[in-house]
Amino acid sequence: MAPQIDKGEIDKILTEKIEKILAEEKEFKNGKVKRWSDNIIRECLRELVKLQKPYKFIVTCIINQRCGNGLYQYVSCFSDPTKDIITTMHWKNDIIHCIVSVYALPVL
Repeated sequence: MAPQIDKGEIDKILTEKIEKILAEEKEFKNGKVKRWSDNIIRECLRELVKLQKPYKFIVTCIINQRCGNGLYQYVSCFSDPTKDIITTMHWKNDIIHCIVSVYALPVL
């Protein structure tokens, strides 16, 4: 059986990396969204790989401007709850709403 990753470890990584990249932003610019999401995904993957656990990781990122509109994400998948880890982090500040999901799947 693959060494387990603690879901809390993943959530901590997500929070740290999202805040590192978005917390200081004071203005939403469409031209920055691709760079923000690329950086969040890259940074999260880099830290997840450093855990040195035999898992494959899938990371998704949604960034939206907060201007009174709703943003919803629903995730559904067929997984093994004893081995697979699926977690989603919702983060926001005054101008940005960000949702990052991680799928950690053990390498068999």
